[in-house]
Amino acid sequence: MVHHHLPTLLAALDLPLPTTHTHSHSRIKPHKSGLLGVELGSGVGLVGLALARTGLFSAVHLTDLPCQVPQTQANIDLNYRHCEQHPPRGTVTDTAAGGVKVTAEGLDWLSAASVATFQQYLTTTHATAGDPTSRPLIDVLIAADVLYSPELAEGFFNVVRALSTPLHTVLLLAQKIRGEQGRMLIDVSAIPGLSVSKLLEVCDVVVYKIVVVQ
Repeated sequence: MVHHHLPTLLAALDLPLPTTHTHSHSRIKPHKSGLLGVELGSGVGLVGLALARTGLFSAVHLTDLPCQVPQTQANIDLNYRHCEQHPPRGTVTDTAAGGVKVTAEGLDWLSAASVATFQQYLTTTHATAGDPTSRPLIDVLIAADVLYSPELAEGFFNVVRALSTPLHTVLLLAQKIRGEQGRMLIDVSAIPGLSVSKLLEVCDVVVYKIVVVQ
């Protein structure tokens, strides 16, 4: 469901837009280069691939448990004709979409070592000239229907905090509400240090815009 509404949802995030891109949503601001996006809990990669196709991003990293990465990478390869592999991590450059870089990466929310490894990968991959150790600014985190238990929810938001630059990074979280227990599970408004807005509710699916403020 989320991938169908992505253009509207991204417009509501008030994101800076690459200067070479034209868009009907005037609220999206010009930006000198493409945005950096990370999908959390990508699964087969549908949402992350749709994000990469919007034309707003220079790079989108699809993440999930290491055991899921080969399937995600296979779907990336199937969806892009112009492929350039960079082992050990797979990278696809879609020249038709302006050269967006799409990768499949392992990320275990409950493992501090896994989170640290992914952060180091981002730093290495997106290092700026003259400052190879600078932390890259992730513009958009996106996740669709990934919260199933309190432990997982805690790990998820710990990763969101670890990857976010306060007041800059925007999390787009879509979650199916499974009964009252599910509604309590994702009561994100009760989590301190987050600014939460509900962007969309369709049937039992809710989409939130979340920003770490402290």
